[in-house]
Amino acid sequence: MTKIQQTLLQSLVVSLPPGNQDKAIKYLDSLVSTTNEELADELLDTLQNGDSELRVFVANALGLLRERKAFSILMEKFQDQHEDITLRRVAGSSLAFMRDKRATSPFITMLNQDHSNEIKAVIAYAIGWLPPNRRATNALISLLDNHNVNSFVRGRAAESLGILKSKSAVVDLIDNLNDEAIEVRFFSVRSLGQIGDTRAIPALQKLADIDKEVYDILPDGGPLNEEALKAIELINSSSI
Repeated sequence: MTKIQQTLLQSLVVSLPPGNQDKAIKYLDSLVSTTNEELADELLDTLQNGDSELRVFVANALGLLRERKAFSILMEKFQDQHEDITLRRVAGSSLAFMRDKRATSPFITMLNQDHSNEIKAVIAYAIGWLPPNRRATNALISLLDNHNVNSFVRGRAAESLGILKSKSAVVDLIDNLNDEAIEVRFFSVRSLGQIGDTRAIPALQKLADIDKEVYDILPDGGPLNEEALKAIELINSSSI
């Protein structure tokens, strides 16, 4: 294992619950002398056969290392509706971090299947970190506009459209500034700022004048009117 790999994996240990850190440290110590090829194989074997805490740690590690050999196994774990939900969430996040375009099609298929809202939210966010393409953008727009879908999932779809800087989503994002769910309005505002399209300014200004509801789920959340003013500032600065 290289020094860089060791440092990356050690950084994951800090994020673990205190009770799981000792186990992860011992596991990493056992990998110090492995070669790159051996490291990948060992991590993959642990993902398949290790105990629950180490499997989650390893799934996270494989994404951080962007280990392409892990793609199929991570996708298998993510798609398995009988698998531990924590492992599924981490596997989905790791697939997003790898930014492998092979994930786009199965992600979109999963959105149309009977998966939990928690998993759909992971997918909606993960698509935003994959190489952009029209099919993925259309899937996110459809998700955002579907009022039968959980509002947190729709908010994640709005967030990803901003990460992708999708000009084709501007009209839909503007329309959703009037949504009943604050998470949908919040991420629609933020994404319009990221996209930087001046068409959004009148609607954002209207929202800034009347909507003072606070979105405090995120550490950097806050009153929607303030978020709208930030978005307008971003748009104006990007159009100079």
